[in-house]
Amino acid sequence: MFAEYTAVRGSVALEHDQILPLSPSTVDNQVCEQFAVHPNLGTLQKLFDGGDLVFFANTGALTKPTDKENYQKDTETQLFAHDVCKFICLH
Repeated sequence: MFAEYTAVRGSVALEHDQILPLSPSTVDNQVCEQFAVHPNLGTLQKLFDGGDLVFFANTGALTKPTDKENYQKDTETQLFAHDVCKFICLH
């Protein structure tokens, strides 16, 4: 998935040796087994690895329960911001 990340991000992609790896204690139902954060987020890396920080991926503001087929119809707010911490898959 790191190759996919670099393909999508193009010239703004970080090099593998620039990113800070995270050490998750469990990786259940994930596409990736390893994650990382931007090099400017070293404090977040330490908090996460110390068990004092949790990341929530793909969360948003739902006004009612929905499913994949009805998501566009049921969702009033389209956030999908990229200004929040982002996981980078390392394998």
